[in-house]
Amino acid sequence: MREKIDSLYHHFYKSRSEFFQTVLKLTLGSGIAGLIPIALSPLLTRFYGPDDFGTFAIYLSIINIANAFVGLRYEMAIILPKEDNKALRLATLSILFSLVIGTLLLGISLLLKDTINHFLKTDGWIWIPLVIINLVLSNFYQVTFFWCSRNKLFTQVSINRILQNGLIGAFQLVLAFFLFKTYFGLLIGRTLGVLFSAMILGRILWKEIQHSKPNLTWQNLRETAKEFSHFPKHMMLTQGISVFYAQIPVWFITYQFSKAAAGNFSLAYMIVTIPTAMVVTSFGDTFRKFATDLYHQQGHFDKLFMNTVKKTAILSIIPFLAFFLSSEFLFDLIYGSKWILAGKMAGILSMMVMVNIITNPVDNTAIIVGKTGFLFSWHFARMLMNFGVVALCYFFHWDILQYLYGWVVMNILLYAVSFSFMYKFSKGLVTHE
Repeated sequence: MREKIDSLYHHFYKSRSEFFQTVLKLTLGSGIAGLIPIALSPLLTRFYGPDDFGTFAIYLSIINIANAFVGLRYEMAIILPKEDNKALRLATLSILFSLVIGTLLLGISLLLKDTINHFLKTDGWIWIPLVIINLVLSNFYQVTFFWCSRNKLFTQVSINRILQNGLIGAFQLVLAFFLFKTYFGLLIGRTLGVLFSAMILGRILWKEIQHSKPNLTWQNLRETAKEFSHFPKHMMLTQGISVFYAQIPVWFITYQFSKAAAGNFSLAYMIVTIPTAMVVTSFGDTFRKFATDLYHQQGHFDKLFMNTVKKTAILSIIPFLAFFLSSEFLFDLIYGSKWILAGKMAGILSMMVMVNIITNPVDNTAIIVGKTGFLFSWHFARMLMNFGVVALCYFFHWDILQYLYGWVVMNILLYAVSFSFMYKFSKGLVTHE
């Protein structure tokens, strides 16, 4: 009996140690990666103005929205199967669908380029293939990322994140200095950065696919696609809604106020959210892997859930309160007076991001326990509430800061609702103390 207790004690602390070692490793990589665009942003804002950042934000929103369905969300299931061959088939399905759908989108977009340019208030056509290339590359990067997470290749992921952000920033600066001092330099720079980083990280997955070709028959792919069909049915629509409403502020600010205002919002959002990604992504990626293992073994993971939330709360509350009080001064000091609006926006957004850091790392709980239906309902409600805030702004003639306050309060309330349900799901179906 004593030996059994010692064995369980050792296993618990070994697992906990491995969890936080992995978090530390990913946090370090994500932290360095997040600091790169922040460190380069004072230089980028000297070459690119608020209008350029606003136009670039519109193109990124298109990429983000399309990326929610281009791979039919099969990449999100890669970490779930016990068999590696099945996980590889999911990766292959996502890549194939992204290539097919990306090609179709390219043809349709080129045919309708005049209508699209009129709607987006842009011109030309060369940005269209660049956006599609970004879309396909982003999906491939996600597929490879989930495969690496499944196999706990966290060091490779961390290094690649640093490389990707470094390459994007370097290309954007070089292009601005020698060729393009418009949004075009921002878009091409991102394309090249994502391309090279995806090629480097993708070699890991490509080798596995080459070795497993006999298991990647059309019959096996069809069977796997059918087995995980709830991801296209539920997660694609759910994630699509999620990404769509996340882009509403960019689109609404552009058309209700101006591209320059959207550019200020884009910079503020980047500065506030990129550093937080090192916490959210690192804890979230690690939580997803360890929670999945615990759920398979024990049927619940509520202790891991609460431990993760406590850690993220400790890391976020004090720094964000300090930033809220000083953001306007900091932006004026670092970026200059033409970006002072971005400083005001960043302070408002920081309160929402603080709550997001605490709750976001555990929001994959519903996926782990198979409650994807809840995610659809929650995201659909959030989309409706986003439109509700837009309506209030329009009918009551709010200024841009009043709109942001309304948007932030709405999101904080929704995070609280999601958190309560996720904690309930983490307890599983097994009665335990």
